[in-house]
Amino acid sequence: MLASGPVYASPIIPEAELAGPAVGILRLAPPKCRVWQATSDRADSRAFGKAVVAFGGLACVARSKRPSPGLIRLSAKKKKKKNKSVSSRTFEVATTPESSDTNLRMLAKENAKLIAKLEAQTATVEDKKRLAKLNRELADLVETKADSQTAVREELAKRTEAVDELKTRRDGISKVLKQLTDSEKVDLLFLVDCTHSMSPHVSAVKQRINDITHNVMARSSALQMKIGFLGYRDIQDKRRFETFNFSHDHTAFKNFVSGVQVEGGGDGPEDIAGALKRAVDFGWASPTRVILHLADCPCHGSKYHGLRDDYPDGDPNGLAPEQLLRRLRDANVNYYFGKITGFTDQMIQIFNQAVSKDKEFVQVIPLTSLSNFTEEVSHSVGASIAATFMVDTGLKSMDGAISVELVKGKTKHVKIDKAQPSWKAMLPTEASVFATQRLRSMSDLKGKDLGLCAARPADAPGSRVWIKIAPHSFAAGANRYAHWAKMGMVSGKTSLHDRSIAVDWETMVAKQFKKDVVTTDVRARHLAQMENSMVASFLAVEYNKVKKPNHKRVEVLRSYVIHVGSEFYTIEKPLPPASEFLRFSSNSGFWNSEHYNPTLGEFSRWTLRATKGYLLVSDLQGVELPDRIVLTDPAILCEDLSRFGGTNLGPAFMERVLKSLNALERCV
Repeated sequence: MLASGPVYASPIIPEAELAGPAVGILRLAPPKCRVWQATSDRADSRAFGKAVVAFGGLACVARSKRPSPGLIRLSAKKKKKKNKSVSSRTFEVATTPESSDTNLRMLAKENAKLIAKLEAQTATVEDKKRLAKLNRELADLVETKADSQTAVREELAKRTEAVDELKTRRDGISKVLKQLTDSEKVDLLFLVDCTHSMSPHVSAVKQRINDITHNVMARSSALQMKIGFLGYRDIQDKRRFETFNFSHDHTAFKNFVSGVQVEGGGDGPEDIAGALKRAVDFGWASPTRVILHLADCPCHGSKYHGLRDDYPDGDPNGLAPEQLLRRLRDANVNYYFGKITGFTDQMIQIFNQAVSKDKEFVQVIPLTSLSNFTEEVSHSVGASIAATFMVDTGLKSMDGAISVELVKGKTKHVKIDKAQPSWKAMLPTEASVFATQRLRSMSDLKGKDLGLCAARPADAPGSRVWIKIAPHSFAAGANRYAHWAKMGMVSGKTSLHDRSIAVDWETMVAKQFKKDVVTTDVRARHLAQMENSMVASFLAVEYNKVKKPNHKRVEVLRSYVIHVGSEFYTIEKPLPPASEFLRFSSNSGFWNSEHYNPTLGEFSRWTLRATKGYLLVSDLQGVELPDRIVLTDPAILCEDLSRFGGTNLGPAFMERVLKSLNALERCV
């Protein structure tokens, strides 16, 4: 049985554009033609001819006609040899009455006539030569057709793979977004010594509670934080505890804390064991759980300190602080201790020796002055959110793709040497340097990745690049190490061992991904990082042309990729010296309220407006100077997830960045 209908396919695209935007579909049909399909009906299938075999039962014919038997399939079939000196084949060519392939049809007809002559034994020597030539020509056509179909299938397979990878990435981002949102549900418990000696610090909690909540809440528009208060005194005091259960009502919390009085206490130590017992059963419910313990004196028990103690053997009720801390650890509570005096040092050391596994469970925050109190509380909550996110995902921050929090990480087993080495003692190494094609307009940003080119100065086309890279890093971030480097240009014939040559060395910074962060396709990660910096640098230049007069200029360091031996680095100029490196924001939607500058908020918004919603520059970090802000290693969030590498978390995180920015600006 025959049936007709439209046929659709995706357009054929070059391999270089496979990572571009999704393709549309095309309706396949020549003008005034219809596509017919043969089904399993035996009679019609026979009538439809060999197209069933060659094209899956499809043929294109004039709209007014049904397909007829005939020469439809392009194939080669051996004929029985009657003349051993000539190998003849019947070539059947896919045609329709309106076929435009006239030449192919004519060759097939000529081939059929010559075969007929050969079978009738009337073929001349010239006919036999012509037939042999036609055999070769038509065989080549069959092979070319097969190769073309194979190429199409391979290209479609690549396209399918790219689509599958994109879907997997979208699913992964959605999962991470949910887990990040869940980790932003926080229970924060203030565990506070409320005896007389703590009067200034209890007053700080009272006076700065609005600043604390605003500062913490400004880090993310999705943050849902419940706050509780557990004040304690000493065992013999009439009012041993002050309790405010977890609540979203921050005004009620403030009113409660305002009424807490500092009183009691006799000897040096206080009832920390009793307070920990209550903290264990405080009603923890949110995924992220934080205790901020403020105390100037240790717990009872002479082994914890050298002070006078009315209970030198420890808690009279038999409570062991170490056991209670283990229960808090097993409940996934993040414990921060605000250190006020040195009297608590021995206690904290004993606690961590008894409780800690891979890292110190009780993390000490120096509170030598009240000026950093608000910032330290905010950092504690932010670090706890990051820790919860990492545990829930089981990932190292999406292979380094997401910057969850604005805290300084610790790098183990890596030597950090901030001093530059003795460059004269180091031999240079030849390097290949790559850059992206230069952007000239906003329209260049869309469509596809920027192309690559070898970086060479226009006035020295035959030059070579020499590089010296310090063996030890001078800084370490979440994903990469930074090394001091020297880079210079020399003529093409200069020997690497020629120390007499004068080289104009320029100080640079070479950055390399950590081995445990990027395990595959290191080159692609470096290239993506370079493209991020190039695009952000171009946008910063354009922004400075239209910025508000009272805003600072924004500069983004351009980075390049260098290949040295078997290693890849990104290389850029160093940040201006004598300036503090700051993390202003992240690509996951956090903004550093302690160091927020309206210029950066406006710059991020402008990049979204200027590109008509296509991309947004995020993950802003660098140094702030009197007249400008210099940034390095930005991340591009883009609606096209196939671009800008793993740090591009797409539209959902673009929205988070803007919402958090709006929330921050309402608080500052």
